Amino acid sequence: MPNVRITFTPQSDTFAAAARAYVNLWADEGPRIVRAMEEVWGFSFVSWVYADTAITAIVLERASSAGYRDSPM
Repeated sequence: MPNVRITFTPQSDTFAAAARAYVNLWADEGPRIVRAMEEVWGFSFVSWVYADTAITAIVLERASSAGYRDSPM
């Protein structure tokens, strides 16, 4: 598996349990999630451009801003 690391950071103590749940999910399902990301996005984390990828995910409660215009994910 490529070296894709995600750090789940709670926005506040209120979200600490949720951040731990995401850490556990990533530990259990990380390789499967990476394969799905590569398939959907059409690139490989093994390539030198994306190798050793570090992602920071802020855990909070609000609509995602990762969508398009007025359509949050």
